[in-house]
Amino acid sequence: MIIEDAQKEILALVASGTDLTSVLARTCLLLEAFIPGARCSIMLVDEDARCLVPGAAPSMPEEYKKALHGLPIGPNIGACGTAVATGKTVITEDISRDPKWSMAWEVTARFGLAACWSIPLFDVKQRCIGTFAVYHDHPHAPPPGELQVAMEFSNTVSIAIAWQKDRDTLLQSQSAAEAASAAKSTFLAQMSHDLRTPLNAIIGFADVIRVDFFGAAGANRYRQYAEHIHASGKLLLSLVDSLLDLSRIEAGQLETRSETFDLADLLRDCLETIQRSAPETVLPIRIAETPAGLDLIGDRTAIARVILNLLSNAVRHTPSTGSILIETTVSGEDLIIACTDTGAGIPKELIGHLGKPFLRAKTGSRNDNRSGLGLYISHSIIAHHGGVLDIQSDEGRGTTVRIWLPAARFRV
Repeated sequence: MIIEDAQKEILALVASGTDLTSVLARTCLLLEAFIPGARCSIMLVDEDARCLVPGAAPSMPEEYKKALHGLPIGPNIGACGTAVATGKTVITEDISRDPKWSMAWEVTARFGLAACWSIPLFDVKQRCIGTFAVYHDHPHAPPPGELQVAMEFSNTVSIAIAWQKDRDTLLQSQSAAEAASAAKSTFLAQMSHDLRTPLNAIIGFADVIRVDFFGAAGANRYRQYAEHIHASGKLLLSLVDSLLDLSRIEAGQLETRSETFDLADLLRDCLETIQRSAPETVLPIRIAETPAGLDLIGDRTAIARVILNLLSNAVRHTPSTGSILIETTVSGEDLIIACTDTGAGIPKELIGHLGKPFLRAKTGSRNDNRSGLGLYISHSIIAHHGGVLDIQSDEGRGTTVRIWLPAARFRV
């Protein structure tokens, strides 16, 4: 085997995700094959950069590796401690005669180690991350060829260690991000449940006052206040429901039923809901004739929520002189439900960001004070049905939102 082949083998192990200890052990064995009589070890700088710990030493006795654990870093502490402290290769031809080894003469002699040279390993920022050491059982001065081989191996080892550290950091960051996301989802779900009970009470009692359930409330202003309380409570309840849906989506727990229902009936129900919730709306909202006998297969409540979201968005952003049209067409293998308005339209720079949670858009001269969750949840619901929600807009002229559903989701 030539050096290049050995280096390729090491890098292939790294790329395949082999654990660092195995990669370092294999590297030691490969270098030992190039230097007769050598025993190799790799030491790593610990996380606090205060000492060295064994990385791999497959040809060394376990007792010696244990003795090396926590080896201090300093200018006169063996070959490895000195190499890290000075950042230079340290060669000890005869351990028994070198004062840097005074604290370890007996230990090295007991394990038959008489010579050592240690090469410092660096990351891309030139920080010392460990050492690559070569031992012999007799006094030995390395010839240039042996030292060059060890130097070339040390470069490959540096890459392996640095890559593993980067991967570990990435995995830790990913794990922390997933834990934070799970905690957020749990919090949102709990908060949503906690808020629903008092909100339902607020809406219910406001409704009793608003409709004079127990008789006249007195001054007309009380009824006006009840109207405000009722509307604000419904808005908050809608936000709570959206937060609960968001937590389910992010936790991968969005569930939809599969039922067969008439699309024309669904669209009419949605239109009536919009008109009841905003009786002051004088916008002409028209539903184009749907193909006869067209049934959808999916979650009726979830699809209705998407349609209601599209209609309410259109109503909010369309002036009283405008109009809204809902059309249904079957094109090839797809069913397309389109909601088109003649409102203010959406700026081009915002189109690509629509559907992101909590995005609040400004259309025309008006700011949208909603949560920004409606489109995100609608996207998720349609995607859960195997479809796509697409938005096209011409600023100043209007917006068209299309729902594309596959053949498996409808029948005529």
